[in-house]
Amino acid sequence: DKVPADDVPTRPTSFDPMPYVYTTGLIAIAIGVGVALRQVLNVSSISLVFLTAVLGSAAAFGLWPSLYACIVSVLAYNFFFLPPLYTFTIADPENVVTLFFFLLTAFIASNLAAGVRAQALTARNRARTTEELYQFSRKLAAIVSLDDLLWATTYQMAAMLKLRVVVLMPEHADSEIIIVRGAYPPEDEMDEADLAAARWCWQSNRPAGRGADTLPGAKRLFLPLLKLTLPEVVDMNLPVEGIFHNIALISIRKRYPGQAFKVMHALWGLGQAMFTKMIFVFDAEVDVQNVHECLWRLGNNIDPERDTCIVRGPIDVLDHSSRTLGFGSKIGFDCTRKLPAEGFDREWPDVIEMSADVKTRVDTLWSELGI
Repeated sequence: DKVPADDVPTRPTSFDPMPYVYTTGLIAIAIGVGVALRQVLNVSSISLVFLTAVLGSAAAFGLWPSLYACIVSVLAYNFFFLPPLYTFTIADPENVVTLFFFLLTAFIASNLAAGVRAQALTARNRARTTEELYQFSRKLAAIVSLDDLLWATTYQMAAMLKLRVVVLMPEHADSEIIIVRGAYPPEDEMDEADLAAARWCWQSNRPAGRGADTLPGAKRLFLPLLKLTLPEVVDMNLPVEGIFHNIALISIRKRYPGQAFKVMHALWGLGQAMFTKMIFVFDAEVDVQNVHECLWRLGNNIDPERDTCIVRGPIDVLDHSSRTLGFGSKIGFDCTRKLPAEGFDREWPDVIEMSADVKTRVDTLWSELGI
């Protein structure tokens, strides 16, 4: 059965104040009960009323609210019931001992009660997980189509892991292109950057993103922020060989002379991007994720005197090659097509590409020559 997307559980990430609010209410009730019993009980017996509130908080809300209850109970017990009343001063040394052992007892009891509560919750969660897996296995046994299998799997993963789930599979048996075949919530889709990273992982058989030796996720993380300041930027790549900050490959939609140098200086003025030692700016059609293509464009498109820009400024303190700690030089390369206004008055050549027939013929020659 389909469940609305709003029902997909999410991981709690914020502080929940309600257990502490309820715990404060329990302490307030304990104060009221203690005041009512003051006429018939001695002061030391009233401490048991506060101990009951501490145990109730531990059993209902866990360790931290119960520790909060311990501290508030001690303060309330001292303020309302130990002479002199309505102050935090303790006149009788015996009451100091009483208050200390009450606090110690409350801490021990709250820890024990919280431990029992944690064990009970763990056992309950294990039982629920076992029940869910059993129901899932029964559901799998009745599945006869791939679409039903994908739906059941994505829903079960979303419910148990408290995450949104997308499953990608090859378009067909011999295809190297993967597409979204299942998702929960059903309307979930991957944007182009995430889908491109997933396809790269599939085709390269290598992980990507945080914790991996590649960082296709850098585009997803930084590119939208970069475009807020530099809307002409098309794509960016921070190669692993540059330790993600020594080298930046940037492609732009070039519309006016000197725009590549403008982008370089803007990057050097953006927060942590100021540590970028080398910036290479390319035209929009260049795939900056393809380092081989970038090196080819670099070798063919620049005149070292005209197309480089060297500046001095702050650099990474871990850079051992700088002239002084945290201060050194940076360089930018304009690898874009040059405009007449930039002093290039000759015709800029188009990129020569082999036709499909030529590529097929060359591929045939490799096998004929045994290469």
